[in-house]
Amino acid sequence: MNLPLRFAFRYLKTSRKNVNFISIISAISLLGIAVGVASLICVMSIFNGFRDLLQSMLIGYDPHIRVTAPATRSNSSLLTLIRNQPDVKAASDVVQGRVIVIKGGNSQVFMLNGVKSDEIDGVSGVKDAMSFGKFEIRMIDNFYHVVIGTGVADKLRAMPGDTLTLLSPSEIESAAVGFYRPKGLSAIVAGVFQSNAKEYDQFYLYGSQELGHKLFAPKKIFIDIRLHDLQNVQSTAQNLTSILPTGVQVETWFDLHKELYGIMQFERLVSFSIISIIVLVAVFNILASLSMSVVQKQRDIALLKAIGARNRLIRNIFLAEGVIIGLIAVTAGVALGLGLCLGQQEFGWFGLDRSKYIISAIPVSVYSGDVIVVCVLALLLCFGATIYPAHRAATTLISRALREQ
Repeated sequence: MNLPLRFAFRYLKTSRKNVNFISIISAISLLGIAVGVASLICVMSIFNGFRDLLQSMLIGYDPHIRVTAPATRSNSSLLTLIRNQPDVKAASDVVQGRVIVIKGGNSQVFMLNGVKSDEIDGVSGVKDAMSFGKFEIRMIDNFYHVVIGTGVADKLRAMPGDTLTLLSPSEIESAAVGFYRPKGLSAIVAGVFQSNAKEYDQFYLYGSQELGHKLFAPKKIFIDIRLHDLQNVQSTAQNLTSILPTGVQVETWFDLHKELYGIMQFERLVSFSIISIIVLVAVFNILASLSMSVVQKQRDIALLKAIGARNRLIRNIFLAEGVIIGLIAVTAGVALGLGLCLGQQEFGWFGLDRSKYIISAIPVSVYSGDVIVVCVLALLLCFGATIYPAHRAATTLISRALREQ
């Protein structure tokens, strides 16, 4: 062990009979940093948990990549080109448009997805999300069939077997101009799905592409794509952008929900900044305790200089003292934070009401990168707090120190 570390450990070792104000402040700063580091790890892990939960829900339901193209006769060749890409597992075209849905005296505006029944499995998890009835969108006995979200079913008071009337906005407009009553198309509710994604459950219903083309003339189509490996989503999207014609838009699942992820990232950043104040306050306590320690150790500093110690040695002693406090505090904080997170993952200490939430406990995901960032930030702050007291100790004059003692 080198000389600065020996002196630093000696100054930190305080017997019970020698407990003073400086040692109390040091203990408080150590505790504050540990609590702050643990809080940062826990909060970031909770945000990660909710983000991963949301991501798994959306990826299980959404396409990995969505291509938006003008509705033309060449769409079949576009679909073939996409399916021939090595990373593409499945691809299917979708028509989409707003429809007015009427049941009894209740009318609401929703979004209709016109899909192919034999291809929907490959690009969406809607069939696995069925709560009531079954996924059936074919025409049976001259009746169209649709599948609706739980929110749609609640708004319309509709259940499997009920009949809905579907109207397109263009038909409403034509009826208003021509002063006639729009007929619309009848469709039977075949099933109700629950994706646990509010956007879909509250506003979406599924029907056949034939139904979609009957209701509206789409100006553009969507091609939903699933990949063999989600990790290749960015490279595949870039490849598709380069080979597809001009005017065709390529979006990843992240692009489809960019605003939502932006809000979550902003909340995460704000929470991180607020809790970092705890660490910052504790770091100021280190600065205060080391500054008072310099005053208390004036005689020791003078004696060391008198026997030939250089300013660099004195500076390193107090730098080492602050860094040791920081290391102990950060280590304790990491142990506490990881212990709480792992305990939550294993035992679900902080639960949620299943009648109100889709999960039974607060989700937690610990990322090593986050832990490293927190540790480095805390250690840098601790080191920064030692610079002024260490410089002050190194520049102490022997005569002045002995005179004040």
